[in-house]
Amino acid sequence: MQQITWRMNIGLDLTLSIVFFIFQVAFFDRLFTFSNDLAGWNQEFMYVIFFAYAIINFLSGAFFDSIEEFFRQVHHGKIDGHLVRPVPILSTMILRWCNPIKAILAVIIGIVGHNIYLLNLSPSLEKIILFWFAIALSVAANIGFFLILHLPTLMLGRVPPADYIQSEIRQMSMLPIGILPPKAIALTLTLLPISCGASVAGHAFRFGIDFVIGLFVLGVSALVMLTFFLSRISLRRWDSFGG
Repeated sequence: MQQITWRMNIGLDLTLSIVFFIFQVAFFDRLFTFSNDLAGWNQEFMYVIFFAYAIINFLSGAFFDSIEEFFRQVHHGKIDGHLVRPVPILSTMILRWCNPIKAILAVIIGIVGHNIYLLNLSPSLEKIILFWFAIALSVAANIGFFLILHLPTLMLGRVPPADYIQSEIRQMSMLPIGILPPKAIALTLTLLPISCGASVAGHAFRFGIDFVIGLFVLGVSALVMLTFFLSRISLRRWDSFGG
């Protein structure tokens, strides 16, 4: 029965993800029937941002499922059986219940989009490398932020609406980073990098390396270090671990 339920949940999740993806494509098509560009970005390069957003969304979502399930087990007091030494707890959080369907879908979208769409725009090798580098950093930032949102569960025993908070912030990354004032760009890149991951990838693909990439690397590095720091503190105070 549990296996059937699991398969139904995976199938429903995959169907909803694909439908959401199709609606986003339709939205962009409709948007550009009224305008030739958005903040200086034409339809071709806006699709680069959307392409990056789709990959980040699906790949991050694969790990989100594992993190959510870990803290759900914590909330119901059933996690002890899944903690096996010497496997690090962070590895269990991120990988134990990882959703392979979303990860495979992200890879398929990445391969197809790269070969059919990105290469047709004739970018330099440097821009292609920066594009994928920004996507990798964005996935790391998303996982770190999502994990931080769940950490209070270890001490409070309550599951926060992390998925809602994360998705609302992440959707901001579909807009070009250049629409913000210069000071706001710097603050966003360093303090809230998950809100601009896809737009930074698109920016890197269009303009190559510049201050935007540098600040984004700084912001993601700070977020990852903060994730490890807060995770270590939270796990030390977690009563159900280690007696």
